[in-house]
Amino acid sequence: MHWIADYPTNVWGNSAGWVQDESVNPHEAHYPKVCSSKARARLGWLPRWSLSEDLDKIVSWHHACMAGADLAAVYLDQTNQSICLTPSYGASLTSSTSP
Repeated sequence: MHWIADYPTNVWGNSAGWVQDESVNPHEAHYPKVCSSKARARLGWLPRWSLSEDLDKIVSWHHACMAGADLAAVYLDQTNQSICLTPSYGASLTSSTSP
């Protein structure tokens, strides 16, 4: 699981780093999970981006925040990028709103 911390650290630049918390933590801290199985099974949900692409977007958002950017615009841009990855999105939206 270290790669989840290492990846954005490397993408961040400027010699960014992280330090593992060695203090006593609840037992869940030993079993980190990123799991979408319930959303897939119950809703038919599929991710539009890979985990590394998601991490890239998080780093990009934080860079924009530090630069004083309009974060609502950054959010909308990233959301629009996600929606545009699914060619049938507009068609399904149109068909679901048709009489």
